[in-house]
Amino acid sequence: MRRFLTIVFILSVLGGSGYSGQSTGIKKMSPALIDLISETDAGKIINRGDLYGLKKNAASQVMVSLLLKKTGVFSLKSEVAACGGFIGVDLDSFATVYMPLNQIEKMANSSKIGYMDVAPRAKMSLDKSTVQIKADLAHAGAVPLTRAYLGDSVVIGIVDSGIDVAHADFKNEDGSSRILYLWDQTVDGNSPAEFHYGTEWTAADIDAHLCTEKDNGENLGHGTHVTGIAAGDGLAAADYTGIAPRADIVVVKTDFDFAHIIDGIRFVYNRANGRPAVVNLSLGTHQGPHDDTSLSSRMIDLMVGTGKIVVAAASNEGSDNIHLHYQVDVNTVKGTKFTTPDNSGGFIGLDIWYPQEGIINFAIGGFNTGDNWITQTGWIGPGNRLSNFKFKNGATGKVYGLVTIDASEQNNAFNHDRHVYIKIDNSNRAYDLSANAITWVLLTKGSGDFDGWLFDSNSSFSDFSGQLNSVQYVAGDSKSTVAIPGTATRVITVGAYTTKTSWIAADGNNYRVNATLDDRSFFSSIGPTRDGRIKPDISAPGFVIASSMSQDADIAEVAPARILPDQQHWVIQGTSMAAPHVTGAVALLLQQKGNRSPEELLSILQDHAGQDEFTGAAPNEYWGAGKLDVFAALAGTVSRVSNRRTDQLPNQWTLEQNYPNPFRNDGVGNQKFTMVQYFVPGNVISADFFIFNLLGKKIFHQVIRSAAGKNNAFILWDGRNINGNPVPPGIYFYQIKSSTITLNKKMLVIR
Repeated sequence: MRRFLTIVFILSVLGGSGYSGQSTGIKKMSPALIDLISETDAGKIINRGDLYGLKKNAASQVMVSLLLKKTGVFSLKSEVAACGGFIGVDLDSFATVYMPLNQIEKMANSSKIGYMDVAPRAKMSLDKSTVQIKADLAHAGAVPLTRAYLGDSVVIGIVDSGIDVAHADFKNEDGSSRILYLWDQTVDGNSPAEFHYGTEWTAADIDAHLCTEKDNGENLGHGTHVTGIAAGDGLAAADYTGIAPRADIVVVKTDFDFAHIIDGIRFVYNRANGRPAVVNLSLGTHQGPHDDTSLSSRMIDLMVGTGKIVVAAASNEGSDNIHLHYQVDVNTVKGTKFTTPDNSGGFIGLDIWYPQEGIINFAIGGFNTGDNWITQTGWIGPGNRLSNFKFKNGATGKVYGLVTIDASEQNNAFNHDRHVYIKIDNSNRAYDLSANAITWVLLTKGSGDFDGWLFDSNSSFSDFSGQLNSVQYVAGDSKSTVAIPGTATRVITVGAYTTKTSWIAADGNNYRVNATLDDRSFFSSIGPTRDGRIKPDISAPGFVIASSMSQDADIAEVAPARILPDQQHWVIQGTSMAAPHVTGAVALLLQQKGNRSPEELLSILQDHAGQDEFTGAAPNEYWGAGKLDVFAALAGTVSRVSNRRTDQLPNQWTLEQNYPNPFRNDGVGNQKFTMVQYFVPGNVISADFFIFNLLGKKIFHQVIRSAAGKNNAFILWDGRNINGNPVPPGIYFYQIKSSTITLNKKMLVIR
């Protein structure tokens, strides 16, 4: 499985370099930004918007999204405006900034600028799962909880591909929208007051059918599916109720520019208007140091706090060799092969980091399809840069790509490490850099050890190791593949495990995947971070997850076998699906206590995580603390019944209304449970629980044995009769009876 949800930073270099390496401004720029401004043909950049994600403003200037560090805590508004730009989020000494390409170097020369980076361009990384994490018990307020937890008064923010605003899972029972605000960053119109791009829609706009946002395109309704897991209310089908079904929803349809993603987080917190809020990021990038010092990580760490939480997917490279780590030998040339499967991605990107003590020289070589060596670049050491090297076969003249190796950043502004940026570009597909034409080789010599990541969306290192000619080859691996911002200290990062391996689709067929129930999903990214911290923090269901399906996406054409019989939901997988389980769980914990910090919430989740033969001893770099158990997390923060004084217990019979009521029964047997809570006084040894239909026929019976003294004990009923068959919809009566008393209530079963 290739990487399903990954933020990739995409740049290309076409033609000669405009690099003015001696300027003060250039020295403050990341290698990726230097690479971008070296392109002087703005028309070609715009034509390659699939790589850059750049747009033109009203004056036809190419606009660039930037993340920057100021030299102090002050406003840059006037300076940015003077360059024809504007600020998105201004946070302490950091900011997201948007300005014309031809003004960037001028801005960088300002004494107020400490460091500038171009924002990474992004691509993306329930039925059984709700029960697996025991959210159903939290919804029912099972003992020892004193109330039901469904996310009331909490805001869930989704920064993703958008949402199907018409889907019933995001509506109240009266048909009004649960989506309070929707910011479509991809289409300019009535932009949010605090930002200068995109279009903001309110719940009133959605209810009036004025909202034109669609969750469609190549992302296949990803945001709709994610939102359904975190906050779907099951109105379309109760079996697919999300984790926090009564939470309010704020959605940001992003264009996957990381500066815009950060703006989106701020937007959610602003629209929460002081209420507790948790933002879900089912996305990530492998461009960066993976040590909590990237600009995006720094900004998110500053944005979160009491009642302001971010949950991120770990990413899906747990079985992909995108990471490389080894000790470079001064006496031996070492190398690692890598390929990309096709030429559609436009480029191959590598991001390499190593400590100051090391001095490593890098080069790029390659084999043709006949395993014959083609050529290699020159060696590039610390402080040097190779730009747009035409990698070609000297005998045939065939060019395979343009190679840039930038080792000019010798002391990164945040972690003080050496940083090497490598890109191989196909010049808008003029050259074939794919495995159909070439196997690339990263060559090293010198001293020190390094970590490197392939950060485009398709490439991988080979697992070949051994001596070949004069080069000692080292295999790549899938370690340290938790993506940024999941490596950030204050972000709750989520891995995935398997809770379902088969499903019946709308076509009537039963489909199955090759996976082990309850085991870690093979794709779930692995820690640790580059600085040695354990990530992910916790794991949640992420393989074959059923949730809301966007009717605006072409899912019927692309993946018809994944559409479920109600044709309102479909199944997909990824840590993108695991993260919103935790997002919903955090919403329930914030409902319980709204002023919790990221650190407190993480501690609660980890302290009550489940461990078994699959997780092994936890925490570890595969599972984090173990499997999410939201009921245990909630219950662990309240006084347990066993700790109460006996005079606090009720002394009379009680029979509570079942929850949920109405109880949805799909007639197939896939329904969840409805819960009936009760109390039996201490002098009663046993009692009987019955359910009757309207004709008085007994359809369910359970003996309550040794019930004495249980406060709010409960019975779960799955909607089946004595013979194990789902009951038809209608009114049913339930009863607790002993030799001395009978209590009755009624419930409604629907489909």
